[in-house]
Amino acid sequence: MYVLHLSDLHLVTRQDANLWHGQLANDLNHLLSQLEPNQSPHLDALIISGDIANKSTSQEYAAAEHFINRLLPEFQLQRNQVVIVPGNHDLNWDLSKQAYEIKERTSYDGSLEKEQLFKKSIIEDGDYIHIPDETEYKRRFQYFSDFYEAMTDKSYDLEYDRQYKLQYFPEHDCLILGLNSAWQLNHHSKYQSRANINPYALNNALEEISQNPKYKGSQLKIAVWHHPLNSPDENRINEHGFTQQLTENGFRLILHGHIHRAQAEDYRYSIVNQEDYGHDISGKIYIVAAGTFGKPTKKWFPGYPLQYNLLKWEGKRLTIYNRKRIEQNGAWQADAMWFHKDRLTASSYYEIDLYPSKQIQPFPATRIPDTYHFEEVSEAIQNREIVPFLGSGINLYDRQSDPVNWEIEGLYPPSRSELAVFLEKKILGKDYFLTGIQCPLCNPTERTLPSYCPIRANSIVATRLQPQHVSELSNLGYGGIGMLESTINSIFRHYYPPNDLHKFLAQLWKRYKAPKLIVTANFDRTLESAFQEENQPFDLVSYAGSQNRFLHQRFRQNKKGLVEQVKEEQNIIEVPNDEDIDLNDYPVILKLYGPVNWPHSRQENFAITEDHLINYLTLTTIEGRIPGTLLDELKNSSIWFLGYGLGHWDERVILHRIWPNQEYKDEKNRPSWWAIQNRPQELDQYLWDQANVKYFGSSLEDYITDLKKFL
Repeated sequence: MYVLHLSDLHLVTRQDANLWHGQLANDLNHLLSQLEPNQSPHLDALIISGDIANKSTSQEYAAAEHFINRLLPEFQLQRNQVVIVPGNHDLNWDLSKQAYEIKERTSYDGSLEKEQLFKKSIIEDGDYIHIPDETEYKRRFQYFSDFYEAMTDKSYDLEYDRQYKLQYFPEHDCLILGLNSAWQLNHHSKYQSRANINPYALNNALEEISQNPKYKGSQLKIAVWHHPLNSPDENRINEHGFTQQLTENGFRLILHGHIHRAQAEDYRYSIVNQEDYGHDISGKIYIVAAGTFGKPTKKWFPGYPLQYNLLKWEGKRLTIYNRKRIEQNGAWQADAMWFHKDRLTASSYYEIDLYPSKQIQPFPATRIPDTYHFEEVSEAIQNREIVPFLGSGINLYDRQSDPVNWEIEGLYPPSRSELAVFLEKKILGKDYFLTGIQCPLCNPTERTLPSYCPIRANSIVATRLQPQHVSELSNLGYGGIGMLESTINSIFRHYYPPNDLHKFLAQLWKRYKAPKLIVTANFDRTLESAFQEENQPFDLVSYAGSQNRFLHQRFRQNKKGLVEQVKEEQNIIEVPNDEDIDLNDYPVILKLYGPVNWPHSRQENFAITEDHLINYLTLTTIEGRIPGTLLDELKNSSIWFLGYGLGHWDERVILHRIWPNQEYKDEKNRPSWWAIQNRPQELDQYLWDQANVKYFGSSLEDYITDLKKFL
């Protein structure tokens, strides 16, 4: 079965339709002839996952009709083989605006609570509010509905709970479900980031499937909508619970669009059935994005290729062929973006085994947070029995990692990989890979890694270079005297605007007097800045490397009501148990690796090199350095790892130092521990499992958004 998956056509004119059809048809004929040399080129289904038009006008849809009508006969397709769902560009802004009536606030009979206004898509405008007429408001999808009927000979209901389509392909025993992820969006900026799946539409679709034996027993079930589940942009689907319903009803593949960039990590996700806990491989679902197929000339972004996917389903194996067009009037070509299992060669296709034999996996599959987890965490927060343990992953909240271009004077504090690459460039003066580094996958005797080596790929080198490895080179005389100290202290001194996760943690104290203690492994002071900007006094306990001890500093409100450091009250902790720290008065931030802002320290006041870490983590007795009140809090609270992994030795050793004799693994005699990591690697999953830590695969953005609903 061959399926052409297009998304984000953004068609405007018939002229574009003719040009894009010619380019696509030529490439498809060539590709299909290569795959099936003994057959005439044909397709078994055409899927378009939204944003067919650019502004949802009848003229644009006429161009789209022309484009598809030329495509169908050329590849032996019938109208009942076309699957179309709307995107955010498929609602008409003019019709949306016309559906609103302006009223004075005082004349409105309904609730003026913001939550109710938001739920009803009401727009606030000073003393006035804009209220949508329910019937007229639904007509913002009218032009898409007309287009859908013209292309499929079937109507498209404007009632949200009926906006689903089931199309069965008997020759291949394949069922495709189309859903509208843009049903809550409209013209106003406030309502352009509410992408989600209507629960009633999904429920109606699943009921229809359950009542039809052919649908229910179909070998391959595919769900299609427009918006992604995971994206740094706001226009993503934040509520993911419905994916569990899809997996439980036998869906194995989800297709979507909206992502206008060529990024491999956006093409495959795994979501696990909670009850199976990952041991039943049938709980896995794959999500594939098509990229963007077309763009009006004035909105073309150089460097971001246009893309489409050709899917081949044969037996239990799905193969995804990626195609790209780099130049505006260029030809389509293979997009070599997938590494093979040998990690040595890249390919323009990716294979997925949709139905592997059921077996216990060597590593547990990633779990997603559920209601029980959020209730457990929210209860720990409200009971003041939780300690956030922060890794550098929190600095990637609401943004993509950019190890090649990250700079100290930018807007974001560094992640672990960004810091490693930055230090490597400062120390060696090279580009972002180490010449002569021994790659276990290539010939280790080569001084220059070959171009096909995966360690040279931008997306992989950043995970191979580690700050402690690179910074150790400074001990060998590279980079000049004081370079390392200057770099780390510059990161510490530079102001980075707190992200929403920093702010969330800083705001919790005023509401719950929790968390009493926050542990961070980061060098920047963004978390401290968040507390200061919330006018929340706090204590700071930081590792002072040159002293091999911790420094205690107090941040209190001054006469102007602003929180600042009390410079008269800072001291090296000599006798930890005598230190005056009351966790009921002020929250405490514990910086495990420094640095410190202390005028008496003129040497390196942090731990980053391998020598630093060996001395700090293996030769130092933590009990003799950290105040007992903080250690007691660590040992008697639930530990909440955010953006922290165990894949690197220094991240694991610190657990042994704080909880000696591996007592942190004693799940029966300690509170629950949780780890939230975006797509944890198999090693991380294995180590979390060995440590009896409940780990969950989720972006921090989605996780915090969902958690707030339980607080």
